Amino acid sequence: MASVPPRRVAATVRAPSTSMADKGIENPYLHFIMSEMWAALAAIASYGLFRFGAFATQWITGLMPLQDPLPALFLENTLSWGAAISSSATFAVVSFYQLIVLVKRLWERF
Repeated sequence: MASVPPRRVAATVRAPSTSMADKGIENPYLHFIMSEMWAALAAIASYGLFRFGAFATQWITGLMPLQDPLPALFLENTLSWGAAISSSATFAVVSFYQLIVLVKRLWERF
């Protein structure tokens, strides 16, 4: 049985990617804008999660014949306030961090 010589495969050279993510990594301003968009989506998701909890609490409380509905009302208000506080805190923390990253990247360029 004769041995078959190994086939040689030509190396493929890929063109540099011009996707939006790659451009965002190169350009500090575009990177900051993209990060702020992600921060806004995270804040919206946090707000939606807490508001859904408040709505579910209100809905379940309405279905139950409670003698004292004040604890459930307190939980609903806590979740509603938690929605506002958590979404604003999420956006503020991510924005502050991205401002630091932007200043650092601009400083390295100069």
